[in-house]
Amino acid sequence: MADSTTTPIAEESTTTEQTASAEQSGSGDERTFSQEEVNKIVAERLKRAKATPPADYDELREKAARLDELEAANKSDLEKANDAATKAKAQADEWKAKFEALQAEQERMATVQSLAAQYRVDAGTLSRMSGDVEENAKYLADLEAARPKYPGITDNGGNSSSPQTLEEALKGAKTFQEQIWVRAEWNKQHNK
Repeated sequence: MADSTTTPIAEESTTTEQTASAEQSGSGDERTFSQEEVNKIVAERLKRAKATPPADYDELREKAARLDELEAANKSDLEKANDAATKAKAQADEWKAKFEALQAEQERMATVQSLAAQYRVDAGTLSRMSGDVEENAKYLADLEAARPKYPGITDNGGNSSSPQTLEEALKGAKTFQEQIWVRAEWNKQHNK
């Protein structure tokens, strides 16, 4: 019944294969197959089954292709919408940050103007300083108070007297460059 190479577990499958092959051949002779032969027969049948596609294979392949196209179209539309939403959110965040920065600068400038008037210091100088605005205003006021006031100093041999405070000197300056020049001259005269 079974060869010496046939394993006990494989006897059932061998017997089934023997019965199937005996029925196919139509003869009453029973043949015994080894496990190796059974594996070979099964592999050949699987290979034949895979080699012949089902009858509706072309139709199924076309439907699968159409489904893939629809999914790709839907996916690309979804990806486009997601990209647009991401860009819009990034732009909104950027504009929000700019708005908040402008708001903070506006609040700082209002504080600078208020404290410059309160401490009687130059608002332009105060706005250029970093750090706490009130501390800077107090510092500038202390510097201004510590400067000596020289009445009646002539300028380069001229007969005109220089103003007593920097604010008085800056009143005559019309442009920013003139203000810089007036500040420089005033500092030269008062820091000697």
